[in-house]
Amino acid sequence: MPIMGAKAKNVVNLDAGQGEDFDIFLNFKDSNGYAVDITGWKLSLTIKDKISKPDSSAAFQLDVTTHADALNGVSGFHLPHLSTKDLDGIYQYDIQAVAPGNQIKTIMRGTFRFDYAITQRNSLV
Repeated sequence: MPIMGAKAKNVVNLDAGQGEDFDIFLNFKDSNGYAVDITGWKLSLTIKDKISKPDSSAAFQLDVTTHADALNGVSGFHLPHLSTKDLDGIYQYDIQAVAPGNQIKTIMRGTFRFDYAITQRNSLV
C-alpha cells in the first residue's frame, strides 16, 4: 500500500524544554479523512544540529515499529527527558515513514527548538 495520509514534507516547527519529556502524536488519514492502516510501517525521527551530518551523529534518533493503534493509523514518538537534557538551541528534524516494500516518504520536517531549562533541581539525571 502506498504511503498516504500526509503531504510530502509538511513543515511543522516544534518547541520543547531542555531536559523535559516530549511526545509527538501522529494520526494518518487518507484524502477522504479515513484512517490509514500503518501495520508494518517503520517511522523514523531524526534530530540534528546540522543536516549535513550523518544520522549516526544525530543529536537524537528513534525508530518506531510498534504503533499505538496501527489499524487506525495512530502512532508517535516519546522523547524522554534524559534524551533532551543536553539539547539546547535550534535543531533540524524530520520524520520518515517506510511502508512495506520499502516505500520511503518524509512526512514531516522543520525546526525543533529546545529552550534552556531555568529550573534544574527537578532533573532526574
